[in-house]
Amino acid sequence: MIRTVDQLRDFTSRILRAAGADQPNAERVAQALVGANLCGVDTHGVWHLPGYVQAIRDGQLLPTAWLRVVEESASYAQVAGCWTFGHAGAKVALELALDKAAQTGIALASLVQAHYIGRLREYVEMAAARNMIGLVWAGGFAEEQPVAMPFGGSRPVLHTNPLAMGFPAGSEAPTVLDFATTVLSGVKVVEARAQGKQLPPGAIADSEGRPTTDPEAFFEGGGHLPFGGHKG
Repeated sequence: MIRTVDQLRDFTSRILRAAGADQPNAERVAQALVGANLCGVDTHGVWHLPGYVQAIRDGQLLPTAWLRVVEESASYAQVAGCWTFGHAGAKVALELALDKAAQTGIALASLVQAHYIGRLREYVEMAAARNMIGLVWAGGFAEEQPVAMPFGGSRPVLHTNPLAMGFPAGSEAPTVLDFATTVLSGVKVVEARAQGKQLPPGAIADSEGRPTTDPEAFFEGGGHLPFGGHKG
């Protein structure tokens, strides 16, 4: 029986290694998933573990690959995630950006060939811990998996495209924003369907673009709606 945080991290890591992951990848993902649960963001926690195992089996995720730096300058780096766990690539890219910003004042790192990178707040908190402002944008998913409709649209052509910002506040807790550009995250729709619950009004639309609260309609050709209505 799992009773402690360390036991849960170890259990998660062992499952990933049994599925084919190497130890560095498994430990990094376990850290990220359990960290999300500890923050109360269960939608980004160990709930995802079965999905990662299935992605490995389907060949959609390379569990022993490791990222590489494609190019870099004094204030820029491009990191290739090489289709392994996005958590690993995103952390290295962010750390590269922070190291460069410490020298130049500002820096940018981009990550390509990336699987899901998890809870964005984790990365901007890393920046705030080093007394820096951190901004993270996640996008590009709509090319293969559009799930969001533009305002007034009738079919998905966008993705949830989450973003996060973190601002240090000295001895106080940092100010952190982390949100999708849709009313809800994708996992919350999946959870509502699994639990037989309705979604709040204005969150999704059916395959004809009509607002609905039935999560099943999302999986029948519907999509997310943008937050902020026509300004979203």
